Amino acid sequence: MGNFSTSPTAVRALIFSLVALALCSCRRVTHKEIIGYQGPARQDPFLAAERFLQKERQGARVVNRLKDLATHRGPLIASSQSFINYGDAHNVIDWVEEGGHLILLLEGAERWRNDWKDAGIFEILKAHKREAEETKLLDALGISGHDEDGDSFSAHQGKRTASVGRSKLTAELAGQFSATGDAALADVCFGDKDAPALASFPFGEGRVTVLANARPFRNRWIGEHDHAALLAALVDLGQRGEVWFLNGARVSFWKMLWERGWMALVALAVFFAAWLWKNLPRLGPLRTPPGQTVRDFTAHLALTGAFLWQQREPDTLLQPLRDAVTAAATRLGWHTKDPDFTAKIAARSGLAEARVVTALRAAGIRERNVFLRITQDLRKIADELRAKTTIT
Repeated sequence: MGNFSTSPTAVRALIFSLVALALCSCRRVTHKEIIGYQGPARQDPFLAAERFLQKERQGARVVNRLKDLATHRGPLIASSQSFINYGDAHNVIDWVEEGGHLILLLEGAERWRNDWKDAGIFEILKAHKREAEETKLLDALGISGHDEDGDSFSAHQGKRTASVGRSKLTAELAGQFSATGDAALADVCFGDKDAPALASFPFGEGRVTVLANARPFRNRWIGEHDHAALLAALVDLGQRGEVWFLNGARVSFWKMLWERGWMALVALAVFFAAWLWKNLPRLGPLRTPPGQTVRDFTAHLALTGAFLWQQREPDTLLQPLRDAVTAAATRLGWHTKDPDFTAKIAARSGLAEARVVTALRAAGIRERNVFLRITQDLRKIADELRAKTTIT
């Protein structure tokens, strides 16, 4: 076995590295970032409320239309903005008067809204313009005065306590509205009588419950305070049965496109503007063409040649000269398939055989000097062959 020795320098370097490593302090930093709900909970803001009612009450499901409303006996939870089809307001009012229970959400029921983020640029473009059916419904119920122009999602937010049935419940509610007629005689009220945040009142044989804002029943907040208990208590005020959630407020395709893909749209607009700038260089009005001018044949040839050269078609320009050489050679009894065809032409024209081969067979020439030399060689070859047409 061989001897193994370690130099003092290597030992010192190793000891220094171990001491430095021991003196280093490692610290782990944890950064917590809330990204909100993903999947079904992101698309359905009332998913937790639906599952809670499915487990604790007579069931719940989402509906997109009210075609079977006349036979429905359970509560209907709907945003006022969902009433956009002709006749919806009349049908739901008749249904309530015959014993139904409508839980109406005036604001904050939008499905596009992310509870964990600000509304962003879409909220700037959003203008809640009432549809005719929504106006009919609110006027018939005596509801007015809620925020129609801006975002009332967190307006007048505060914790309120009231009795619902036999339970005294606390909820954090947002927004308020004005109530007249039957709505002013609410037997359940959160907030001031003149400007409640939640009011429930009999209407005909049925009942109407109005919330200024849907915030307490959305996924993020239904587990806070007594929000879940409040939902259950409100549902129990009317007829027992399956709870229907009318498929929230709707937005136009263009607004949704701007909200989801505004970066791509801006990039597309910039690209389109750049394309227009490149392809529309004219900076003034079109000028009338000059009067008729006579252009000689050589000018036409020059323009044609310039066009073909610009379009990368040099072979098209050379082909007539090559055809002239082939025709002259044929008159001498020579053929292009002869093995000594280029040698004969070189001997007759006085050019090197390599230049003759290049002149007759080169393709895709892009250098101006090479193209000019080939043109001159072809003309010289044609002239020499035409001058000596006697077969020897």
